[in-house]
Amino acid sequence: MSSMGGGEALIIMLIYGGVFLFGMVAWVLSVLALWDCARRDFADPNTRAGWSIAIMLGHWIGALIYYVVVYRNGDPPYQPRAPRGDLAERSVLEDATAARRRTPDGKVDDPDATADRDTM
Repeated sequence: MSSMGGGEALIIMLIYGGVFLFGMVAWVLSVLALWDCARRDFADPNTRAGWSIAIMLGHWIGALIYYVVVYRNGDPPYQPRAPRGDLAERSVLEDATAARRRTPDGKVDDPDATADRDTM
């Protein structure tokens, strides 16, 4: 059996410690990039989905590319939207399902819509 000297053990601990530290920093950067991507207002919702997938699959490389391409442009990450009652800011899905859920006299036609209305 061979035993390691103090210097060899220290070098191995430094290597493993460095790899662990790099992994933790990379994980934190990926989480921060994903958080910024989730809060940022993109012109197209597919852009947010694409960047989220790139960050998750690319890990630290995806986060680094996101930082260089999107974050460094100086755009604010979050821009408050108008209140939900404003008709100009309604989503496409709200408009598409509104006719199906309500009868012409304004009553709820879908029993699931009652639960949705109570949560809004």
